[in-house]
Amino acid sequence: MKDFLATFKNDTWVMPYLRKYKKLLALTLFLGLMTFFCGSALMFNSGYLISKAARHPYNILMIYVPIVLTRAFGIGRPAFRYAERITSHNWVLRIVSDFRKKLYQSVAKHAVAIRQNFQTGDVLSILADDIDHIENLYLRTVFPTVIAWLMTLVIVIGLGYFSWWSGLLMLLMLGLVVVVMPLWSVLLNGARESRSRQIQQGFYTQLTDSVMGLGDWLIAGRQTDFYERQTQPIEAIAALRKQDHRFQWWRDFTIQIIFGVICLALLIWSSFYWTTNAASSNWIAAFVLSVFPLVDAMQSVSQGVSEWPSYQRSIKRVNALDTTPEDEHDQTVLTEPFQVLRIADLDFKYAEGGHAIFDGLNLTLKAGEKLALLGPSGTGKSTLLKLILGDLTPDSGTVQLNDVPITRLQNERAQLFGVLDQQPYLFNTTIMNNVRMGNLQATDE
Repeated sequence: MKDFLATFKNDTWVMPYLRKYKKLLALTLFLGLMTFFCGSALMFNSGYLISKAARHPYNILMIYVPIVLTRAFGIGRPAFRYAERITSHNWVLRIVSDFRKKLYQSVAKHAVAIRQNFQTGDVLSILADDIDHIENLYLRTVFPTVIAWLMTLVIVIGLGYFSWWSGLLMLLMLGLVVVVMPLWSVLLNGARESRSRQIQQGFYTQLTDSVMGLGDWLIAGRQTDFYERQTQPIEAIAALRKQDHRFQWWRDFTIQIIFGVICLALLIWSSFYWTTNAASSNWIAAFVLSVFPLVDAMQSVSQGVSEWPSYQRSIKRVNALDTTPEDEHDQTVLTEPFQVLRIADLDFKYAEGGHAIFDGLNLTLKAGEKLALLGPSGTGKSTLLKLILGDLTPDSGTVQLNDVPITRLQNERAQLFGVLDQQPYLFNTTIMNNVRMGNLQATDE
């Protein structure tokens, strides 16, 4: 619990959206609760109707109300279910839209640093999994768990109205399903899920690196080693998932047994409580049958909660991203045509205590001048370009255009610089359209 609270202590990705869309969240939970309430009420009413009809009422009007209620709850269950699905996915699509925008802004702001600090496979893992995990946190864990707890509260209060000790007994047995079993799943299955995720993330990085170096594998004649290297993590993940499926089967079987005990307990209780006269005995089947729809509502809680370790890592990872907006008030524009690019006393190195790339670099380029930088890889050519563009910030010194720091001109970079990258990207369209990206209003001529 302490670790759970620590995850959300400084959270800027999950909790803010619970507050932002709180009305939609409340509607989603209400519709989910009504879905299972209608299902349970349908079975409750059907049990009473069957018992009542079996006693051959002298007038059809004696069972007319249960007939109408059966139709109402029968229609209400799928209707509420459909509305709940639409509302919950509407909620999730809204927050995922905000997530992706926020993630893009963070990645775009630190694109160069991310590329330097992470392998390609790591970046793919983050972008592919973390947002999906946070999305599933709501759909598979938060919504089912809260709805199951609300249903438990309603049932315990309802039974407690007739008999306090039966309400207490129901609280204990349902507590095994919605509290103890989920915690058991986290303790026993959470570690297995965490191990599987670690292997999968490592596999992303390994596979990406292997594919990028595929030519080297072929030249070395190590095709068999390449294949075996990829199959090992696949086999490890398959073994973990087999253990996971076996665990889930036994857990679900245990939950079914608990619900069987609940049905038996309700049958015994109702046989004593509702047999004071012939009319009251109609309620016995009603109470027992009402339990069966609750299995669907409460059985999914354990699986959703067991996936929490994966969600927790994703939440921590995205919260570690710097999402503070850029200071727009510090930006300006050049008020006159470009005249001079001036680099003064520039120092730069990539890591604390690392090798200095530039030490007191001074460079002045006037309009119309051309400069070629020659040298082997790793001597700082690309680094200098990134410093001039503003992608990197020097440890000391300045980079200025017309005596204006380059950091204050980031909003008009596209108008000031034209860069042909050594690894350009072409969109899947015509060459003309790729060229026109620089000026969408340019004519064919």
